[in-house]
Amino acid sequence: MVYFSLKYIFLLIIVANECISNSINQDNLQLKFVFILMRHTNRAPLSRYKNQTDHIPWPRGLGELTDQGIWNAYRAGQALRERYLNFLHPLQRYTPSEIDVSSTKVDRCYQTAGYLLAGMYPPNDEQTWNKDLKWQPIPIKTSLSKDHQYVRNEDKSIIKYLRYTYVLYIHRYKYL
Repeated sequence: MVYFSLKYIFLLIIVANECISNSINQDNLQLKFVFILMRHTNRAPLSRYKNQTDHIPWPRGLGELTDQGIWNAYRAGQALRERYLNFLHPLQRYTPSEIDVSSTKVDRCYQTAGYLLAGMYPPNDEQTWNKDLKWQPIPIKTSLSKDHQYVRNEDKSIIKYLRYTYVLYIHRYKYL
C-alpha cells in the first residue's frame, strides 16, 4: 500500500513541476537551494530463500550493497555534480558550510551516501591527501538531531515528511 501511495505522490510532484515550469518565465529564475532525498541503491536480499544452501553469493553479506549498487550510487553523484555544476561552490569543491548530509544508521544507507558524495565531490588539487586515491572524506551525520528525526520513522507518511521539510527549510532559508 505504501508503494502505491509513494508512486502517486512522486507522479503528482512531477506533474506539478511540469505545470509550474511551463507557466513561469524561466529566464528570471535562479536556483537557491537543492534538497536531495535518496534511498539506498541495489542491495542483496535481507534473508535466505527457504531452499538456499549455506553458500551465500553476496560477498558483503545479506542486506548489504551489491557491486552494482555501489556503482549506481557513485554515478548518481557524478550526475548530480554535472546537473548542479554551476550551483556548487565556485571552485566546484566540497565546502562544509554548503552541504549537510544525513543518513539512517543502516550500513547500506550510510555507504550509499558515501559513494554518492565520492562521485559528486572528487578532491581538487588542494583537497588531495593521497595522489593515488580520488576520494576525500566528507562527514555524514548518523546521529540525527530532533529536527531530522523524520528520516528514522519509516512508517511515517511521505506527505508528512515533505510538509515538515518544506516548513523547516522555508523558515531556515526565507531570506535568500
